[in-house]
Amino acid sequence: MAEQGVIVIVVSSDLQELVRVSHRILVMRKGRIIKELAEGTVTQADILEAASGLLGEVAE
Repeated sequence: MAEQGVIVIVVSSDLQELVRVSHRILVMRKGRIIKELAEGTVTQADILEAASGLLGEVAE
């Protein structure tokens, strides 16, 4: 589907599933994207760190 330009948005608290099915993960908090994680380099710990609010930076 990605080759055809199709976008699928997945909202899940199952981090293992997100890592398995995603090419790119955007972590949002308070309506803003706070972290973008790329396929192949992302871990469940990366997602938890971003979602926990411990990160100060905001992705542009």
